[in-house]
Amino acid sequence: MKKRIAELMPEQQQAQRDKWREDQAQRREEKRQAAYIPTADQWLDDFVDEFPTEYKESSVYQKQILKTVAEEMGRELDINSDEHVVMRVALTLIGLKKKDNPWVQEVRDPYGVMVSGLYFPDVLGSELVESVHRYALEKSATFAKLYRELLKLLDKRYGHERTEDSRAIKAELAGIYVYVPPAPPQPKPEPKPEPKIAEMIVEPVSPEVRPQIPNVNWSQLNRDLDEQARRFLEGIR
Repeated sequence: MKKRIAELMPEQQQAQRDKWREDQAQRREEKRQAAYIPTADQWLDDFVDEFPTEYKESSVYQKQILKTVAEEMGRELDINSDEHVVMRVALTLIGLKKKDNPWVQEVRDPYGVMVSGLYFPDVLGSELVESVHRYALEKSATFAKLYRELLKLLDKRYGHERTEDSRAIKAELAGIYVYVPPAPPQPKPEPKPEPKIAEMIVEPVSPEVRPQIPNVNWSQLNRDLDEQARRFLEGIR
């Protein structure tokens, strides 16, 4: 029969109280951790650092899928284009199928759900479907199977939201999606040459230059004009 604390010896009572305090502190910490929502950047690092087993599993799975798809496509995949699409499909699918933390984690900044420590499944849709058609990735039977399975999961989770992404997924599943190739880039027009403005050169006129009139004594003419001007001014006074 379990004894009440009053029936215990003083040292036993103290030990029991210490255990209660430890249990309460542990419960508070568990509640705090349960309520804590990491940022997207934090979880990106935490998935790698704090869950090495899951990270290793996702890495091995990803490499296997990339190798198989490349073999079935008969060409190398490009990390900047089709390889990234294959990675998103493979890692998002394995994360959603695992269902639980840390494969599926609520995050903030931006708010949402991250799977496999990398992707937001709710915004996979329009861009994903367009990219799959652009690179003709369904030529790979392995990729086509994963892709179609992922689309069904995404439609089940987010199909009610009626977003552009959800509409693209529904159209793809229904076989009515129409792929419109992106328009080729237009050549940039050559810059027009700027018109050159000719500079006007104004040559200074020397005060020494006088018109060349024959038989004119300019010194005498200037003295005569000065004398007439003097007389005119004296007459005004």
